[in-house]
Amino acid sequence: DAPAVFVSPEGDQEIFDDETLVLDVTSRDVADPGDTITLSASPLPANATFEAAPGNPAVGVFRFAPAVGQAGLYEIGCSADDSGIPPASDLRAVRITVHARNNPPVIGAVLDLATPEDTPFELDLTPFEADVEDGGPADGNTLRWTAVSGNPALAAAWVDPDTDLLHVVPVAHAHGATFVDLTLTDSGDISSLRRVPLTVDPVNDQPALAGVPAGEIVIVEGESIEIAVTALDDADPSDTLVLTALGLPGGTSFEAIA
Repeated sequence: DAPAVFVSPEGDQEIFDDETLVLDVTSRDVADPGDTITLSASPLPANATFEAAPGNPAVGVFRFAPAVGQAGLYEIGCSADDSGIPPASDLRAVRITVHARNNPPVIGAVLDLATPEDTPFELDLTPFEADVEDGGPADGNTLRWTAVSGNPALAAAWVDPDTDLLHVVPVAHAHGATFVDLTLTDSGDISSLRRVPLTVDPVNDQPALAGVPAGEIVIVEGESIEIAVTALDDADPSDTLVLTALGLPGGTSFEAIA
């Protein structure tokens, strides 16, 4: 007589790809108690094991710990073969459905951001995104980037949703250090965040002259004219300004007053 196979828990099984399924497989041949029963399970998917000790009864354990990305349907056959002549066997089929758990998207290592004062720049964020469920850029994924500046008074930051380009625009004449928070969200509204340092390096801004007439200056011979010239550097108020005049004609002088 054929030994009977029992699988516990019974029926079709469903798990997520971050869980482990354990099935107890047993068999006993009451009609032929002297026979030795050997248990087996096949085909074994990746990350599945089956351990069993022959006997009567025979006891085995099936374990399946699917990896991320291993979602799908698996059909396993658990069989029992006895040592009788001729040998007899029994088979129990088990259907296992592995569901994908929505894992957070992954943001790759973004280098520290830096730009000179008054100089906007762009960075393509596409190479820094990955997601098991939504796929990579070549798969037409639905990942969404957003960016928030840690100091809007120093620089603004945003991401173009159509191109995944990060735009950083420093405020005029501002410099210093802050950060940009990059957020990547997948189609299941699961997000990941990476904080990236941002440095706006100072540059020497040009001072502004005032009081210099536009165009030619015309006076009558024997008369005199006085022009008050001033200079201001609002962007770099700590700088010292030096006024000079070049190409002065005869009878002309220029005096700079501190």
